[in-house]
Amino acid sequence: MDFTIQIDFSPEALDAIALAGQRVTLVRSVQSFVSSQQSETVTDAFTPETAVAWLVFSPKQTNRIQWDERCDLYAAAMLPPLLGVINLEASTTNAQPGETWKYQNGHFSRESASARSDYRAGNQQDDDVCLGLISAATVNDHLRPAAPLNIQQALLNEKVLFSIADPQTVTIFLSNVVADGSIVPDGISGLDVTLASGSPLKVGFNDARNAFFIAS
Repeated sequence: MDFTIQIDFSPEALDAIALAGQRVTLVRSVQSFVSSQQSETVTDAFTPETAVAWLVFSPKQTNRIQWDERCDLYAAAMLPPLLGVINLEASTTNAQPGETWKYQNGHFSRESASARSDYRAGNQQDDDVCLGLISAATVNDHLRPAAPLNIQQALLNEKVLFSIADPQTVTIFLSNVVADGSIVPDGISGLDVTLASGSPLKVGFNDARNAFFIAS
């Protein structure tokens, strides 16, 4: 399943954005559930998410962002402060939905697999860690390294379930964030878009209102 967003700007808007030192910022919606006794059925007990800027880039007149549904799990030592960047300590390779992984001795190892559509990870380290999902993307034909979509603190022996909604939801806005994987304020005001696989979404930018809008 592939997802595509095209964002178009006028030359005047690009000049104003550059002068303000701002960048296009994308946040993807991920739900997480933390438990010391992992439940097989969680429908209404998801925890509030810390907002993470998945992609940050300086725009051109026409911008094309593409990604697929594949994700991997990551671990970080600490939750950064606001606008801080998440520093990855370890990550999985080719994790699949339905798999459960454990983080121990500074690396991930796969424990089990099922037909579920979520990702699960357990903290078996001596220290508390942060866990989350990472995903790569192509921005204007340049492949970007996989960056965090979210972050969730997990205590020793706790497990975390991560679920990405289908169809996927993305929030687009301008910010002064400078790096992928940065912590941004919760409740950011932006354009929320819902994407179906294989159906490119076109987004425009209203110069007068400094606001994104769905063009088609």
